[in-house]
Parts: sequence; structure tokens; C-alpha cells
Amino acid sequence: MTTGNHVWDKREIIEYFQMADGNPHSPARRLLRPANFPASMPGWGVYEGQKNGINYAVLNLKDASLWPPSDDPFRFADKLLEKIKAK
Repeated sequence: MTTGNHVWDKREIIEYFQMADGNPHSPARRLLRPANFPASMPGWGVYEGQKNGINYAVLNLKDASLWPPSDDPFRFADKLLEKIKAK
């Protein structure tokens, strides 16, 4: 599930993100905040998984023109795609 810039309106979400506790396939890792938000913000913007032997990735990016300011989503996506294993 992807979210947007209002993901932190409910502070409980921070505890949910922390439930992943290093498990890359935790349900908490499947809730995505925009990847192009600052890395210091809780949560993740990319999820990589596998279904029926096929690797896949989900990216969540926010438009750079909305508040709060974020990195350009197109340039940020290019950086992420270099690191993602799924093709």
C-alpha cells in the first residue's frame, strides 16, 4: 500500500513502521511512504518481493511541487532503479 505526504498525520504509523525491525518482508515494510522524502523520515519508499518465482518492486514517489518539498521524482526513480534487483 502506498501513502502520501499525510502519512504522519496519525503518529501511530511511526510505531507501525518500527514493527518491521529489520525484517525486509514484514507487513510493516509493505506500507510505503514516498521514497523521495528525506531518508531520515520513518518508513520506506521501496518494497522488493517475489511472487511465483518472479521478483518485483513497488516504488512510491511524490510530486516535487507539493508540500513538503521533496527530491525530483524522476531523478530519484532513476537512482532507485539502479539499486533494485527486480527487472
